[in-house]
Amino acid sequence: MIYMEPMDLGWEPLVQSWLETKLPHFLTSEQKHLVKACVAAAPPPCPDFIQKRCRPVVQSSQMHLTSALLKLYQCLLAEISSVDSAVEREEACVETLEEQEESFQASKQKQQEETSSMIVAGAFFSVVWSLGGLLDASSKQR
Repeated sequence: MIYMEPMDLGWEPLVQSWLETKLPHFLTSEQKHLVKACVAAAPPPCPDFIQKRCRPVVQSSQMHLTSALLKLYQCLLAEISSVDSAVEREEACVETLEEQEESFQASKQKQQEETSSMIVAGAFFSVVWSLGGLLDASSKQR
């Protein structure tokens, strides 16, 4: 057995494990790819920028910053789930008539687009608050 320090492995295994185990089940495959793209884009440049050009109030490793980002993002994705389940309950109450089906399909398409927008917005929110929350006032402006 070989033991390696988590800091030696870097943030990639943490992100990969999170993507394989923590993604919500309600996401479509397209939305899962969107989450993967958002999560993969944030960790490399952001902590490097913080370490090189900013002054954090509390020192933290890249691994801890990435972990905070993923935990916050997971909470925001759970909120999307509660919004989607409320819409599904409303849809179950609607009678399935021929003329209502077209508006129903349009409504479902709009819901998927809104969910995709919320996924991207949640990613940005997670980056700003998990990484930017550690910075002093002068560094937050950068």
